[in-house]
Amino acid sequence: MIGLGGWLRMKGNCMSKYAVTIGSSHAYVQGLNATLNALDYYGVKDIDVYVFSNKFLKEYFDYLKGKFSFPLYYVDAEELCPDSETHFADDGGVAWKDVMFFWGKYPLMKQIMNKYDAILHLDGDMMVVDDISPYFKMAAETGNLLIADNGRSVYALSQIADDKLISSMAISKWWNKSENRMLEFCMGFPVINYVFCFDAKKYVNLIDYVWERRNNHLENTKHFGLETGYFVQGLYECNLLDKVVPLSFNHWISDNYLNKIKIPLEKDENDKYHLIAPDGENIQVMHSRWWNDYTTEHTIELTDPKKYPVEYENLLYNCESFTRITDFLNYDWKAKLDEVVDRNPHYASYLYKTKAWDRVLKWLETPWPHGIPK
Repeated sequence: MIGLGGWLRMKGNCMSKYAVTIGSSHAYVQGLNATLNALDYYGVKDIDVYVFSNKFLKEYFDYLKGKFSFPLYYVDAEELCPDSETHFADDGGVAWKDVMFFWGKYPLMKQIMNKYDAILHLDGDMMVVDDISPYFKMAAETGNLLIADNGRSVYALSQIADDKLISSMAISKWWNKSENRMLEFCMGFPVINYVFCFDAKKYVNLIDYVWERRNNHLENTKHFGLETGYFVQGLYECNLLDKVVPLSFNHWISDNYLNKIKIPLEKDENDKYHLIAPDGENIQVMHSRWWNDYTTEHTIELTDPKKYPVEYENLLYNCESFTRITDFLNYDWKAKLDEVVDRNPHYASYLYKTKAWDRVLKWLETPWPHGIPK
């Protein structure tokens, strides 16, 4: 089996029923660390976890040996994508430029799919914040593809059948027709494969459809958007629309609340932290880089508290909720980032020994506007 190596922790000789795949570079290791801790903290059951990454995280993976209750596999991302046109620079490169972290999940899934009833994929900036165990069983028993709904989209899932929307040029234009390309991208696809769960054995045609287009290029497009575009387009081309079950945007992406309504961080009867959505249900997965104080600071800086006092109050409250749960997972559970830095000082260039919210609070001490976030 190509690309599987490094190390492994097993409970007896039993293979779990389900698998989680996560792609991460050194730029996303803080999100990866939080999610690995979360899978253990929330007691996600009967899973093996596969992380496809690069050689620059070897010392980090060594640190993780024996930390968690689930089996954990390291996968060499470059071995998964040997013919990709973009490869790592000597220093590890910049994460979003490296196609392996987006396309590598497809060959990995084909390699492991016969071992599992369902596989759940998470991008590196998708953080688990609840027990997601029931969704594996749902995907396995129904044969459906569970995938995050895009609450910002201006298109319905049924519109994927429109040739103008599924053509590669239309995909390109979705995030290139204004200077704010990410906003155009986010407004485009009705579902987004940042997180999805399925019995991969039943979706080989979709996996192949996307993988075969990994080296396609469109002018002024980014690889991560192109990969999502082909995934969504493949749902139509492979006649799979009737198998798609959208997962609530407000519970599986969760970044649409920021300035609208307060999201409390509370403990349940078992003393576990949860982010509570407006409907009273727990948020399952949240998107964005809340481990990075720059992300939080930049998000806060976008809203003028004098012009929009209510929105600013909500924003500040939610940034604190999202960042604090990230800090808890990264510094107070089993795999601690400050210990990682102590063991391997070279990680200090992109990991911190101090919690993100503490760094944000120091930044907030300066008058608004606080200046360009560092």
